[in-house]
Amino acid sequence: MGFGILMGGYALAFAFTLSPFYFFADVIGGLIMIYAFTKLGAFQKKFYTAIIPASLYVLESGINATVMLAKFTIPDIVSMLLEALIAVTVLVLNLIIFGAVISLTEEIGLDKIAFRAKRNMLLLIVYYALYSLVSLFSKPIYDFVPFSSVIAVQFFTLFEFICLALNIILLGSCCKWIGIEGEEMPVPPEQRSRLSKLNDKWSEAEKRIFTPKEKRNVGEEASSSAAQTKPNKKKKK
Repeated sequence: MGFGILMGGYALAFAFTLSPFYFFADVIGGLIMIYAFTKLGAFQKKFYTAIIPASLYVLESGINATVMLAKFTIPDIVSMLLEALIAVTVLVLNLIIFGAVISLTEEIGLDKIAFRAKRNMLLLIVYYALYSLVSLFSKPIYDFVPFSSVIAVQFFTLFEFICLALNIILLGSCCKWIGIEGEEMPVPPEQRSRLSKLNDKWSEAEKRIFTPKEKRNVGEEASSSAAQTKPNKKKKK
C-alpha cells in the first residue's frame, strides 16, 4: 500500500540524523518518502499535501550537505536560519503525516492506531515547545546552572530517540493492519487520480521487471488457457 515504503524512507531520513557519519541518508530518505506519498495519496488525499514539505526537506538537506561536505564558510546567522528552516519543515511534515494517518485510520475503524498517532503528534509538539523554550532562555539557564547544557543535550537526544522510535513503530502498525503490497484497499473509480493510475502502471511494470521470464510466461499461458476453457455443466436427466 505504501506504508512499508514510507516507514523505510522515514527511518532513513530521520533516524540516521543521530549517527555521527553522514551518507546523504536524509536526502535519500526524503525522496523515498515522496514516492510513498504518491502511492498513499490515492487512499487519503492528505498524503499528497505531505509531498510539499518532503520536497522542501530534500532541498534543505541537499543544501546543508553541500555546505558541510564542501566545507564552505557561511555566516552563523545563515547556518542558524537553515537549521531553523529544516526544523520547521520536519515539524510540518510530521504533523501532516500524523493528520493523514489519523483521518485514514478513523475512516476504517482502527481507533487504536488513530490514538497512537494523536499521542505521537502531542509528543512531537511538546518536544518542539520545550526545545524552543530552552533555546530561548539558554543563556540565563546556563549561567545559573553551568552543567545544565550537558543535561539538556542528553535529555533532548533521548526525547528525540523516543519520538523517532514511536513514529517508526506507528508506521509499522499501519503497514501491518491497513494493508500490504498487493492487498491494497479498494479506491472508488471517481476518487482515483491520474497520479494513482500512473502508480498502478508503474507497479505492473515493476512486477514484470522483477519476475523471471520463465515464471512470467507460465503465468501468461495459464491465464490465457483459463480464459479459453469454459466449465462444462452436466445436464440433469
